[in-house]
Amino acid sequence: KCMSLDKIIVTIIGIIGIIIVAFIIFYAFKSPEKILAPSENTDISQIQTTQNPINPTDSSSGTLQSSSTPMSAIENVVTYSENGFTPKDITVKVGETVKFINKSGQAMWVGSDEHPTHMQYSGTILKEHCPDTAGISFDQCKKGDEYSFTFKKAGKWNYHNHSKANITGVVIVQ
Repeated sequence: KCMSLDKIIVTIIGIIGIIIVAFIIFYAFKSPEKILAPSENTDISQIQTTQNPINPTDSSSGTLQSSSTPMSAIENVVTYSENGFTPKDITVKVGETVKFINKSGQAMWVGSDEHPTHMQYSGTILKEHCPDTAGISFDQCKKGDEYSFTFKKAGKWNYHNHSKANITGVVIVQ
């Protein structure tokens, strides 16, 4: 026997509905990262910006996602400009890295206090710990446009630009 037109339409709508639901489920579980909207319970240090898939070097998409980054790979950025270090004071956790980026057009040499020995963090003087091949002294050991250091000790670590010692900042490691 023939089905009525109403039953055919209902069947087609049902099939389309099933396809749409399957499509949504497939794409919802396809992405390994969950998109998060920060809430009062969100640990902001564990959220990072995603890269623009069209231009992988552009992270301006602004999309927030949960991070599976291990604590030792978290990176915090301090910029050096004509106005000094920004932010001047930064708080990080033990095992986190701080990257110092020179955007001043002038010389930058990040070193822990006191100037000129740089011994506050490691307890060794500049000529004893430079070059720092073991990564144990908070000292860039030369002029450069970028310097990264992973803090392995808790404390309040004052630093300065060795090339212009009155430019200072603080890294607080918890």
